Amino acid sequence: FEEKIFGTVCCVHFEKNELRMDPNSKWYSHKHNGAGVSYEVVVDIYRDKILWTAGPKPASTHDITFFRDGTQVSTNRLKNEAIWDKNALYFQIPEGKKLIGDSGYKGEPSKISTSVDEHSDKVKEFFARAKSGQETINTRLKSFNILSGHFRHGEGAEDKLEAHQRIFEAVCVLVRYELKFHPLMEV
Repeated sequence: FEEKIFGTVCCVHFEKNELRMDPNSKWYSHKHNGAGVSYEVVVDIYRDKILWTAGPKPASTHDITFFRDGTQVSTNRLKNEAIWDKNALYFQIPEGKKLIGDSGYKGEPSKISTSVDEHSDKVKEFFARAKSGQETINTRLKSFNILSGHFRHGEGAEDKLEAHQRIFEAVCVLVRYELKFHPLMEV
């Protein structure tokens, strides 16, 4: 598996007070039944490292949309096609490599493998262990009180999102350091 699969990808939601400057249903998180933000996290399942984070985006952003980019930069009206930001995770995956994702990532089989009934028991077990490691990382991120409850810091809408992102990135550094002493289970 290590030749093709190099990690897992998942979006994690955090509760946040609704932005008064931008009240909108796009901030609704079905996981918290309230306002929130979402981050995309990629974990190297063989070396216990957080490889990639992106966000915050509104919690209603679907996982596959987040993966592909989530925001349309512009539209080429002559060809009627979207032009996407090349910094999205979609464009960062090396040729011939894949990530493992949950069912929210169906639709990009050349970049992300999801569990299907046709997989052998060995593959299903590998996928389950890999996704379990990803969920362990998500739980560790949420174990920091500043991210586990309603986030209220910052002044304006932009400042609040920037503050949340800075704190999320700092927590990622702490979780990555913690992985040296408390690694994930082997896949």
